[in-house]
Amino acid sequence: MEFWDACLYVIAQFLGAIGGVTFARYVLRGALGNHAVRYAVTVPGVYGSTVAFGVELAISFFLMITVLFGTNHKRLAPYTAYFVGLLIATYYIFEAPLSGMSTNPARNFGSALHANYWHALRIYFIAPSMGMLAAGEVFLRVRRGAAPYCAKLHHANNERCIFHHAQHEVREEILCNDFKITT
Repeated sequence: MEFWDACLYVIAQFLGAIGGVTFARYVLRGALGNHAVRYAVTVPGVYGSTVAFGVELAISFFLMITVLFGTNHKRLAPYTAYFVGLLIATYYIFEAPLSGMSTNPARNFGSALHANYWHALRIYFIAPSMGMLAAGEVFLRVRRGAAPYCAKLHHANNERCIFHHAQHEVREEILCNDFKITT
C-alpha cells in the first residue's frame, strides 16, 4: 500500500466515525446522549480492562488472519466477506460483554469524542493494532515470507485496489480489478 493511500485510509476512518456519530446525533435528536446509550462508547466489560485488552487483541487477530488467509486463497476469496460477517456476529454475541466489541480504533474515537468519555480508550487503540500486526506476522511466517496477493474483500467493482500485489510462482490465478495475478 502506498504511504498516501494508508494515510488517507486512516483519515477517512476517523472522519467517517466522527461524521457517523454526528449524523446519528442530529437525526436521533439527542437520543445518543441518553445515559443508557452514551454515544455507543466502547468500555471494558464486567471483568475489567485486562480482560478487555486480551479479548480485543484476540478478536482483532482472528479477524485479520481470516481476511489474509481468505482473500489469498482462490477458492475462499469470494466468501471472505461472509467469513468476516460471521466472525463479527459471533463477536457481538459472545465477546461484547467482555470488552464492548471494538476492533476499530476510529469507531471508538468517534463515540468517545462526542461523549467526552476517554476512559480506557488506549485499550481500543493498542489491542486491535497489536492483534492485527501479530496476525500479519503469523501470515507471513506460515507462508515463509511470501507477501499477500491482496487483502481487498470485494473485487467486483470498478474501484482501484490500493494494495500492492505480490508476484509468486504459478499455482493459482486471482483476479483483482484489472490485474491478473499469477501465484
